[in-house]
Amino acid sequence: MKYLEIKGRIEGEYAEFFDRAEIYSLSLGMDSETHDEMMMDLADTVLTAQKKGRPLGEITGSSEEEFFRSYFSGFDWRDRVKAMLKNFFPVLCVMLVLEIIAVIIASRAKDFDFMLMTYRIDAGGYLVGIFAGLFVVGAVDAFVRNAIIKGKKVKFWVYALIMLAVIVATGVAAALIKPISVPALPVMIIEALLIAAYIVMRVVEKKKNSSDTIDLKKLEREFKRENREKTTVFELCRQYEKECEKKIKKGKKTRTPQEFTDDIERLGMIGLIGDIIVGTFMVGTIVGMIIPTAMESSIGDALLMGLITLVITVPFVLLFTWPFVQASAMQRSIAKKCRKLGVDIVEYKRMLEEQEKTAAQCD
Repeated sequence: MKYLEIKGRIEGEYAEFFDRAEIYSLSLGMDSETHDEMMMDLADTVLTAQKKGRPLGEITGSSEEEFFRSYFSGFDWRDRVKAMLKNFFPVLCVMLVLEIIAVIIASRAKDFDFMLMTYRIDAGGYLVGIFAGLFVVGAVDAFVRNAIIKGKKVKFWVYALIMLAVIVATGVAAALIKPISVPALPVMIIEALLIAAYIVMRVVEKKKNSSDTIDLKKLEREFKRENREKTTVFELCRQYEKECEKKIKKGKKTRTPQEFTDDIERLGMIGLIGDIIVGTFMVGTIVGMIIPTAMESSIGDALLMGLITLVITVPFVLLFTWPFVQASAMQRSIAKKCRKLGVDIVEYKRMLEEQEKTAAQCD
């Protein structure tokens, strides 16, 4: 959710309105790319209105309900199908890979016959997941949208908690349901067809937009990075100001802005070292599992073990470490710009504020 960098600068009634819009958009089941794009545009509009002191009515018109329906009206049922494929594409890939690995392991049995579908898997978890995704989540989203339209306050943490409860309940139900044995081949064919459908859809989309989106995407990436950097600079300066206030109250010596900037660069380098250590540990873990297996069994078994470890560990490692990787990279980038301009981060913040004022006057 890259628009969160701008959202952090929205305050008061503008923030309350944006929270309602955010929950409404999440309840539509958009893919992350479309959702981020629409919310980024709205965040820019709301932040501009806040800076210029324009009332929310200029954005929403006479009815907030009509605004939401109109603003998100371009996302229809066809887009929902596409979004579903986009959101589940990584999951489908992992499932198919795991099932292929399971088939390779099972193929060593003498009575194995894949084409005659004697190899079977438990489809209970799939059925529970499909039911939860299509019906339960759909019902919750419809209820949330209706509540927002009627003017009721729906907190983001409440919505997130409900969805978390659905996920937990789905996992428990999948674990408790009686095994439903089905041939593996049809399941794998369906997964492969869905993956192929997604790839074809992406290729068609890229061909349609290839003529005019290359430069736009480059500009969009640059714009998003600039906003992310600007928000980070403002947040770091707020932290510095709070730190100085606390130390002054206690009669302690404060860091100079330049010392604070140097410390940011130092933290960025420490983060880089940490990233390298985590990456080295992952590679070492996989190699450490491959070598003993290769010595005891065969190269094929060893590579299979490495692939299983990779599929299982990489998504979890990226989930927990990627935000820190991005944060340390941003710290290094900001420190590098400050050094290049010959300023500390507080002076750099003032320069960014002046640029904002100039841009606002031009508008």
